[in-house]
Amino acid sequence: RTRAAWRSQRVGAELFFLETAGASCISDRAACAIESAALRNPDYTVWLLTILDMRDCRFLDNLLYLPNFRTLKIELNQLVKDSVLVHWYIKDDWIRSPFRINHLSDALRMLILWKYGGVYADLDVLILKSFGQLRNVVAREHFPDVGNSVMVFERKHPFLLRCLEEFSWTYRSHKWAYNGPRLLERVLAWFCPRNLLGKLPLVQCSGLTVLPNTAFYPVSYLQWRKTFLRNSTVDVMRTTTESYAIHLWNSYSRSTKTERGSAYDVLRKALCPKTYALLKKQNLL
Repeated sequence: RTRAAWRSQRVGAELFFLETAGASCISDRAACAIESAALRNPDYTVWLLTILDMRDCRFLDNLLYLPNFRTLKIELNQLVKDSVLVHWYIKDDWIRSPFRINHLSDALRMLILWKYGGVYADLDVLILKSFGQLRNVVAREHFPDVGNSVMVFERKHPFLLRCLEEFSWTYRSHKWAYNGPRLLERVLAWFCPRNLLGKLPLVQCSGLTVLPNTAFYPVSYLQWRKTFLRNSTVDVMRTTTESYAIHLWNSYSRSTKTERGSAYDVLRKALCPKTYALLKKQNLL
């Protein structure tokens, strides 16, 4: 589809998911993430942006009932054209990187938010409630680290432009997090006093807000198993009371069986009912 076609479908606030691995279908967890985002943010247009067309994908087709959900195959050359990233993209060191899928995603999420504004979320992030009035926000993953799995920004925010410049100028193809979460931290140090960033979980400065981990990462990567264990349900549910989202840490948990009655089982039943019903129908629970 053309850029004009994308513009014609864009209305109001937007929430973006990206699929940069070239997969032919999305997983049930990704479908649940999308469905939860659309249902909890009915005033947002929720986008799944892919680098390849997806056809005959049952989990994706199952989401077409959502009135505020759109899917679009993006043209990378067109998206990157005339942006700060163009030299990085053409030089193509990233194509030979063992982390090329991650690094492409790191770059595109910042570029899309800079160009269009809105919310970005990874496909292993379950959305628990509306993003409401959040603006120009990132959050701690595990203090003092900052994560890039969920970000909320107005279009053309100077922080994002500086991030894109930093990405293009300092790209390291052999380092996984250097071009993603660690990049955010380096650029934050340009906008916010280092003594505040290193001491306070909540920081507001220069038109930016760094939220504590409870906002988007209430369960840290060090405790990712708890989300899928029945005996940790009460603890996880209590931890997420004030959260906007919960990260499932797919890089660790992808092959983990979800126990019946676990926090994720309870949440997916409530937040992504159509996806849950399809899993049940296919005997995949």
